[in-house]
Amino acid sequence: MPRLALDTLALDARLGHPRGSSDVAGEWASTSTELPRVSLIDLPRECARRGIDTLELRAAQLPRVDDVYLTDFRATCAASDVELFSLAIDGVADLADLTGLAHADAATRYEAVGRVKPWIARTSVLQAPYVRFTPPTATDDASTDRVKESISELAEHARRHEVKLLLRTTSPDALLASLDQDVRKDVAVVVELDGRRDPQLRADASRATLLATWRSKMESLVANAAALLLPADLSTIVADAADAAAKPSNEQKVLDVFRQAMKDKRFNGPVILTTAGDPPDEWKRVLDLRDALRDNLVLREAWTHR
Repeated sequence: MPRLALDTLALDARLGHPRGSSDVAGEWASTSTELPRVSLIDLPRECARRGIDTLELRAAQLPRVDDVYLTDFRATCAASDVELFSLAIDGVADLADLTGLAHADAATRYEAVGRVKPWIARTSVLQAPYVRFTPPTATDDASTDRVKESISELAEHARRHEVKLLLRTTSPDALLASLDQDVRKDVAVVVELDGRRDPQLRADASRATLLATWRSKMESLVANAAALLLPADLSTIVADAADAAAKPSNEQKVLDVFRQAMKDKRFNGPVILTTAGDPPDEWKRVLDLRDALRDNLVLREAWTHR
């Protein structure tokens, strides 16, 4: 069913983490002493109270990665009736550069694949159905074959752990078409709707073709994605618009196009809010977008602290 999910990175400062840090083994430094804090393991309860019952957990935010902590986090999700949809491993220190999955040297590819495999096992301990990461972009036929080989090996490893790969891409059709049929059943794609990251959308953001471009793009992406990544701050979508005063209006128009595409294509996965406003307005931005999408998503009833 279509539902709202939260990428835990959206509340990074609220968790006491410095944005952009990726040292999974280290201690997180506080960014502010003024924010009401929540520990990561308590976050499922806080989300449930606000009507958000699906989470994507960022591996880089985990204070520990042992089975005891992961099992405790899984138990907190279950007790809060919160679905843990995926473990996102982008940004983890030892996975900072996944271009090794496409490297011409077989030993380098083997090493890169080996760094991802433990996170697949941890996803299994969490009992999340998906492990998410961004594969390298292939630049030619040879690198396409190398990425395919790496993904195929990881998909086989994920199958043994009863987990699926969730690959972040802006070209789901091309990525899936590059994989063998027997691999595709263990792979899904998640699409990020963000004008900052999509060159075509960024280029069109200052022209009258913005909404037409988004309508065509969204319909294609929504039809092929297992999940959608949506910036909680929709101004990022129209960040390059020539008329700054029109941004609030453009935000609403883009959101309307997005909602219609979800309806027309019968999208049935989670919409994952990825980034939020600066502290202390993170929760407010998340909840505002939750309310804006209420008619399109299955949401639990909740009382809300803003």
